[in-house]
Amino acid sequence: MKLEQDSEGRSVVPIVIDNEFVALDPSRIAPVISSVSGEPVHYFQSADVETCNRACDAAWVAFKTWKRSKVAERREIILKAANLILERSSEFVTAQVQETSCTEAWGLQNVKIAVAYMTEIAACVSSIRGELLFGSFHIHFITLPIY
Repeated sequence: MKLEQDSEGRSVVPIVIDNEFVALDPSRIAPVISSVSGEPVHYFQSADVETCNRACDAAWVAFKTWKRSKVAERREIILKAANLILERSSEFVTAQVQETSCTEAWGLQNVKIAVAYMTEIAACVSSIRGELLFGSFHIHFITLPIY
């Protein structure tokens, strides 16, 4: 995601609602501090109640569309998202390392787990199931190649 520049030139993770960027409010911008360097990695904007309500309303509208979508379309969207995460895995790992000071191996494992769960969810969208995904497979044995 492209970071927005605020009036002070800081890189800010934007709030996006219904594919539109919410205007930056300088009073709500705060740093994400690296625990290793003690320096800001980037900044974020916190949301007020009105912004949260707008986000919830947009999510509800999106859900109503999702609920009416065909199973094949849902599967395709989930798999496309998983593939995008895989394609951009190095960006996800770098962001995790910078923001949380975890190791690269930890960040990579998070990416692998996310992709594995999304793939499993995509496989299950055509069936009604009464079980948790945690019972479907063991995350310790996930070995997806990251290219």
